[in-house]
Amino acid sequence: MAHRRRALEQATFRRAVVDRIVVLVLAVVAASGLMSILPSQTQVAVSRLGCRAVSLGLGSCGAPGLDLQDTQLGQARCPALATLDAALPEVRVRELTAAQGIPVRISTERSGDVFVQLGSSAQPAPPALLQGQVRPSRDVIDGVQVPAQAEWYLPRGQGLEQLLVAVQDGHHTYVQQHSALGLVSRVLRRRGRDVAPPSLLFSQVDLGGRAWPGVRAASAPPRRRAPGQSTPGPVAVASSVTLQTSTPAVSTYNRVTHEAAVVAPVLGQLGARPVTGAMRWVRDDQGTVMSVLIAVVSPGALSPGEPATAAENPGVAYIAIPVSTAPERALVQSWLSGPGPVVVPLDELLGLRAPSANDQLGSFLTRAVTITVLHESGVGVADLQERVTTELQQLRRQEWPGTRIVSAGTIAPQPSGGQRRVLADPGCTT
Repeated sequence: MAHRRRALEQATFRRAVVDRIVVLVLAVVAASGLMSILPSQTQVAVSRLGCRAVSLGLGSCGAPGLDLQDTQLGQARCPALATLDAALPEVRVRELTAAQGIPVRISTERSGDVFVQLGSSAQPAPPALLQGQVRPSRDVIDGVQVPAQAEWYLPRGQGLEQLLVAVQDGHHTYVQQHSALGLVSRVLRRRGRDVAPPSLLFSQVDLGGRAWPGVRAASAPPRRRAPGQSTPGPVAVASSVTLQTSTPAVSTYNRVTHEAAVVAPVLGQLGARPVTGAMRWVRDDQGTVMSVLIAVVSPGALSPGEPATAAENPGVAYIAIPVSTAPERALVQSWLSGPGPVVVPLDELLGLRAPSANDQLGSFLTRAVTITVLHESGVGVADLQERVTTELQQLRRQEWPGTRIVSAGTIAPQPSGGQRRVLADPGCTT
């Protein structure tokens, strides 16, 4: 009897264990089915809750998997770079890989503003929208497509985590719908969280075509007179760069500020030396010029008074032209809207000579424009030109590994019309 009783108890125990296992399996299947019916955002929230409960709050639990703490730069290490920061902000760049292997490039300004690029850096060329081309899309990861030649501008970094979570959510939904257990989700056509549209869109524009709108000034552009010349007419400029309208320019439209920027190459001479560079101007939604920034690349010294190291290394002169008052805006718009190519006179800007008394544009540039001159080692002129063009297109710069600043200085405005000279800043050298 005792033996039979033990056998019966063991059989009952085994049946109870099997029943519990069956109930547990059915509960898991029911929970999986319920999760597949829920919206994707709810699935993520439930998954995070369960994960945090199991891990006692120590797991990442569906977060982007990246350190998104504030990593903005500190104060500029010298006055010259602080001056340049006002026109061309320096950023700290982090190239990271989020969950599921998503490449993310995060650039943070000193102000805390963030620029985000998703996916690999290889992209198609900017589309010529005004010529009828359509902006293509590219796959960031399976299930997530974003417009090509676009990036996200996030003031103060707001929305960064939500952007990355939305990308991960889109990939999660794609995997779920293409799995064997995703029948219910496919039938109900559940979609993931929408990825916010990018803020900055890059495209090509033809400056020589009529499709690109210009601003017609009320008066004719300022003319430059030679000494003793009786009739108005242009003066030959010994050192200058000219905007190249035969080469396609790059336009950037900002959906946040509703401003459009154009960056085009410039070519010219500084004395007997050829120089290159790029020019950027920004218009608001009314077509009014808001800012002008020019970068001139030279194989050697750019202005009198620079140290000997400047002549031995390529340099860049960042020319920030103020457009803040109504007279300044009228003069700059008149200059940019002239009938011929835009010519930037370097003689007055770089302190090679003083403007003539009847040269309105030259006098304005002498009295109002700030220039930051940087010379770097470890980089060639061609690479520096490419880098400067990208800086103006993205309106941000960074210090590159393998290069160092060997000379820096500022040419300050001369409201009284005095001689412009480079003020060296040794604290900038690295």
